[in-house]
Amino acid sequence: MTPERGLDWGVTVKLQEVYIKNFRNFTECRASLEEFNVVIGPNNVGKTNFLAALEKVFSPRHPRNVLIDNLDFRDASKPFIVEVTIGDLDEDDLAVFFHPAGLINPSNGTVKVRFVAEWSEQERDIISECYFVREDLPEEEQRIADFTWGYKQYFPLIVIPAHREAQREISFTRGSSLRGVVTNLAGDFVKPLETLKRDCAGLIAKLQRRTQHLDDPVTGLTQLAAERQPPCLATERGQASRR
Repeated sequence: MTPERGLDWGVTVKLQEVYIKNFRNFTECRASLEEFNVVIGPNNVGKTNFLAALEKVFSPRHPRNVLIDNLDFRDASKPFIVEVTIGDLDEDDLAVFFHPAGLINPSNGTVKVRFVAEWSEQERDIISECYFVREDLPEEEQRIADFTWGYKQYFPLIVIPAHREAQREISFTRGSSLRGVVTNLAGDFVKPLETLKRDCAGLIAKLQRRTQHLDDPVTGLTQLAAERQPPCLATERGQASRR
C-alpha cells in the first residue's frame, strides 16, 4: 500500500489476524490471514460483514463519524469490538508505527488496533473509538494512542459491497444516499413550485444557448469569447469600430 502523503517510500503492511465480537451476525470470530485471502461461503454467512468490520477500523473518518447504527450490534446491550493485528514488520513499518510510548508489542513484534462502539446512556448516542493497544502491558496501561489519519493513510481500504441495505439507504442517517440527495437539493425543496419551475426554465434556456453553437464551433467560440470580455473592453472596441 502506498501512502498518499507522509514518507517518501511505499509502505506495505500485512494484516495478520482479525478479531470480531458482537458485530452484526458475528458472536465472536478470530481469523488468521495470509498474503492472499479469499472469503467464500453461502449467503448470509457473514462475508460482507467481515469486510464491513474492517471498514470500521480503517475508515478515513474520525471514529465518532463512522456510520454505525443498531443493525451493527448483534446484542445492542453490549459493545461491538473489531481488532486488527499487523505483523511481519519491516524497517519501513517500524518507521510508520514509531511512537514515544511504543506501539509495537516486543513479545511478538506486532501492532494491534482496536475499534470499539457502544451505546452511551449519558450521551444518548453511540460512542465509538479506535486506538492502539499493547496487550503485554497491565490492563490499565494497554491503550497507547488513537489510530488517527497519520496512521490510517497507510491503509487505503475500500469496500464496495455487491448490494446495499435498502433500509439504511432510504434512512436519514449519516452516509445514506437519501440524506446526500436531500442535503444537495435542500434549497430547491423549500422553494415555491412556481419559483422552481421558473428556475428550471432558466436553466434549460441557458443550456440551449450554450449548446446551439455545437454545429458551428467557430461561431460558438467567437460568441463565447465575446461573453467573457470585460464590459469596459467591449465598450472600447464598440466605440473604435464606430469610428
